[in-house]
Amino acid sequence: MQTILWLQSMRGPWMDALMLTISALGSVPAAMVILTLYYWLEDRRRGWHLMIVFLVFMQGGVIIKDLTQAGRPFEMEEEVMLVGPRPLTRGFPSAHAQSAIMLAGYPALVRFGPATAALAVAGAGAVGVSRLYMGAHYPADVAAGWAMGALGLLFLRLLLALDRRRSGFLGGWDARFFWSLMGAGLAAWQPSAESLLAGAGLCAACLLTGAERRLIGFENPPHRPARLFRLVVALVPPALVLPLSFRLASLPDWIRLQMLFLLAAWALMAGPYLFKKLKL
Repeated sequence: MQTILWLQSMRGPWMDALMLTISALGSVPAAMVILTLYYWLEDRRRGWHLMIVFLVFMQGGVIIKDLTQAGRPFEMEEEVMLVGPRPLTRGFPSAHAQSAIMLAGYPALVRFGPATAALAVAGAGAVGVSRLYMGAHYPADVAAGWAMGALGLLFLRLLLALDRRRSGFLGGWDARFFWSLMGAGLAAWQPSAESLLAGAGLCAACLLTGAERRLIGFENPPHRPARLFRLVVALVPPALVLPLSFRLASLPDWIRLQMLFLLAAWALMAGPYLFKKLKL
């Protein structure tokens, strides 16, 4: 509590804008952009594994929120002010902190070194601090989000090791059916709006990547100019959606679902088809 009040004692227009920007890096639209960049630019197979693990653990975090029903500081403490839009989900654990440590920690996982480790700690730490500053989470919420994200990275490391031993066994339709069944099962067990959206995202990723492998055959970029072109193309549609990220939670569920499927279709089908045609 004292940490939150100390951070909010530094409030000002520029500080609010900075913290809102940092917090947005842990939001769902930003996560979709970063996942797309990993999938398109870094490594298709490892990016697919990261995408699946990220969605499974985010759905798990949503279910924990529903089960614990923990309040947020701005709701529970009169002294704490809310900075930014009002969240509609419960507080424990912090989904932003969980997302940040998984996405920032991924480079350190696949190319471990001092620079990537420092980047992971700085990125996840900044997003966690921004959530405290905004009055959206207690320190325990942020710590739990970091722990969930770290657990997700450990699980991803296990999957990557298994995939190296049995090349490609995680890319077949049997594996995609398993992940889809898991997402649908978790959504049926805890049928909240956020859980259903996460489960739908998981099923969409499995279906679209499977169809892409069969119909398109998208591969890793062959040279650096191709990576640059893909980077530019990747950022265009998400840039149109990111301004909505601050009010994403307040949009009707059917609109959020449509946005999710459109972005997934762009990242996993339309973009790869374009690159295949242009030989990039």
